Amino acid sequence: MRFARGGWKPLRASDSGCSAEGAAVGERLEGRQVSLWLATTGTTRYPSLDTDLEVDVAVVGGGIAGLTAALALKRAGSTVAVLEAARIGTGVTGHTTGKVTSLHRLAYTELADRHGPDVAGTYGQANQAAIEHIARVVAEEGIDCDFRRVSNYTYAESDDALARVRGEAALAGRLGLPAVFTSEVPLPFGTRGAVRFDGQAQLHAVKYLQGLARAVDGREATYWRTRASPRSATVCPPSSRPGAAPSGRAR
Repeated sequence: MRFARGGWKPLRASDSGCSAEGAAVGERLEGRQVSLWLATTGTTRYPSLDTDLEVDVAVVGGGIAGLTAALALKRAGSTVAVLEAARIGTGVTGHTTGKVTSLHRLAYTELADRHGPDVAGTYGQANQAAIEHIARVVAEEGIDCDFRRVSNYTYAESDDALARVRGEAALAGRLGLPAVFTSEVPLPFGTRGAVRFDGQAQLHAVKYLQGLARAVDGREATYWRTRASPRSATVCPPSSRPGAAPSGRAR
């Protein structure tokens, strides 16, 4: 699953095998560079860990991977501690562009060429499952993160790119993904066409992370603003519970 905001991915001259006409050149704008998501949310104020704490699992890192894992572990009945050195959303996830999608430029063509269609299909279905997982978590936990369903596009700006986009749409469709080729691309400038994936999503990345943290923090799980180090945790022997795994002690 990849985050990107807005649903638009152009194929340009810098892309492999693609020549574009009139490719846009990025311009540096005046002002301070700051994540939109961080600029439009408050900061979290979780405490630092200042005592020993015994849990089944210690998760290091409070980004989308760590918090998703922590919530799944909590729901499965494990006791969990999440250790994060900074504030929620101030790392990689807070600087993404906010789209939740299984369309990643021409990933399926590249994967099928390198590893075969089965691998490409597995990759696509895993990404589709991740989209639906996020949608369920948003609904079940009542996370107010501006989640909404949108279509996602990779569009072509040249005849060469158009052929590649058509091929990606056809391949993705054969893999069972929600892909179509379209010549109707709702942009204020001309394009040759696009592969469109329907039923994708976008959200406010930091609001989603903060909602995950709230869902994790509480009974059976805790969130701590604490930097982890090799000496900050020890592994304890399994308990007497049948099938129990070793537990951890965070310091």
